[in-house]
Amino acid sequence: MLMVACAHSHFIKCYVNIKKTHMCHNNLKEVDKHSDITIQNTENEYLAEDYNEVLYSESLTKESVAKESVFIAPIVDEYGVSHAALKFLMSLQSSSSISLSVSQFIMDSLNELLKDIINYLLAKTDVVLKTYRCDAATFNTLSEAFNNWKNPFKGIDTHYKMLNYLKVKGLYVEPETHSIGDRWDVKRDRSTKQQMQVCVKNKFYLIPIEKTLKLVLRQPETWKILKRNNESANDIAEDWLDGKHGRQLKTYAKHYFPNSIHVFIQIYFDEVETTNPLGSKTGIHKLSAFYFTIKNFPPAANSALSNIHLLALAHSEDIKRYTTDPVMEVIVQQLKDLHDEGFTVFCDGKEINIRCFLTQVVGDNLGLHAILGYMENFSSASFACDLCMATQDEMQKVFCEYSLTMRTQQSYEQHKECGIKRPSTLKSLNYYHPGCNDSADIMHDLFESVIPFEVKLFLRHILYDLKLINLHGLNCRINTMDYGLVSNSKPSFISESHLKSHSSLLGQRSAQMLILFLHLPCILADVIDKVDNLKWRLYQLLKQLTEIILLPNSVLSHVLYLKDLVSEHHELFEQIYVYHSVYTL
Repeated sequence: MLMVACAHSHFIKCYVNIKKTHMCHNNLKEVDKHSDITIQNTENEYLAEDYNEVLYSESLTKESVAKESVFIAPIVDEYGVSHAALKFLMSLQSSSSISLSVSQFIMDSLNELLKDIINYLLAKTDVVLKTYRCDAATFNTLSEAFNNWKNPFKGIDTHYKMLNYLKVKGLYVEPETHSIGDRWDVKRDRSTKQQMQVCVKNKFYLIPIEKTLKLVLRQPETWKILKRNNESANDIAEDWLDGKHGRQLKTYAKHYFPNSIHVFIQIYFDEVETTNPLGSKTGIHKLSAFYFTIKNFPPAANSALSNIHLLALAHSEDIKRYTTDPVMEVIVQQLKDLHDEGFTVFCDGKEINIRCFLTQVVGDNLGLHAILGYMENFSSASFACDLCMATQDEMQKVFCEYSLTMRTQQSYEQHKECGIKRPSTLKSLNYYHPGCNDSADIMHDLFESVIPFEVKLFLRHILYDLKLINLHGLNCRINTMDYGLVSNSKPSFISESHLKSHSSLLGQRSAQMLILFLHLPCILADVIDKVDNLKWRLYQLLKQLTEIILLPNSVLSHVLYLKDLVSEHHELFEQIYVYHSVYTL
């Protein structure tokens, strides 16, 4: 038996069969050894027999009271929906690799598993409570609590119910449907069981920018970023807003809308294949996707998928037929409204006016030319570049920017016959002009074009010209290389068909290609000294270029050094690979 005094009231209590861990409770302390009542162990059987049940019930009561005071129930809102269950389903459905049918199957299976577990726990609880003669009210209370959690997905157990719940809670922005034309399609008549030709609308879906921004602005951290001074110090450029055109846009916003909070938006356009790219349905279900990011956020935040917001979805065949103009017209009208009127939100009891501005449009070369109105056939266009007026011949011979004529707002209006297919709808914005869109997409231009092409030529030299290592040995080294923190982007095996093909592809994703490019000198460390000096120098130049481009921030000296590196790299490439075109950076 153990005698313990309460730390607050010095009330003495006797405990039998108490465990050592029970003494760690903050509200208990051992009685002082010099006290009149001392802690002592006894094996007196009658004490154990007489007090066992009483003391256990008392300790059970005290323990239950203590537990109730710190008990935290699962969060359930006023609609009876569990926040944990909602978070689980939202995470499941946000995965691009899990279809809705699979997520529904996972939810149903998990629901059945939880029912079995709770039924078992309820039966065991019933036995324990009956053993200690608990009243029926206590059992009914526990039974009700158990039964309430047999279906944790109550209220959101179907896709339809979840969407309705998210709409009611204001967490779902429903897309708007817009028509861009008509087409004839074949549909089966249910009554006659015959196929009929019917006229249907070609549609695209648009998610309003304002509604998305209001949802984003509900996060407290967003306000801290928007109110923060984004001016960089000491001419250090961390993002586009720190450049020439970015500073001009911020000055414009402050001058005309000094009492508003300014949100700067970047639009991204690309196509996505929704089916197996190697299957027979390739291209049939291909979609053209428009996204936007908030440039007020730091680059690290914008690299997260959760901060890349869907703007519009259209069928790629419709974009080819009608161009991007029907979609961009609706987007431009939204941008005008957000610029002229903006929208009002409440923060800390105050009305705050939000104004939005387009910074730039980004995408791969084909997507960018489609939106800006440039020629989309790069091989036949006289002026295929969206940044300068270089001809096809000049791209292979002139390697310095200062020797070329850059595109400007004035030249855009004048040169409709030399690279401009049609005027872009973005021209109607007062503060933006397509001729000044100076974006570059390093993922497509560098990681999926220049780098794989030059790595392929470099590996051909090592594998086939010098025969320093075979392809199997190279793949073994790639597989066993320690990539550290970036091991999730570990390169795939390189096939011989990719090495010998005339394309720039090497069978890697952009992230994999970058990791392979940076680690290849270490992978081939024992044979790299036998490589041709000029080709090794070319590889080093490209590596230096990539490292500067990937810097989190840069200064003017980096830009000047980059200019010299680009010129040296291109000249050396032309000297070494006479029969290959220069993949211009």
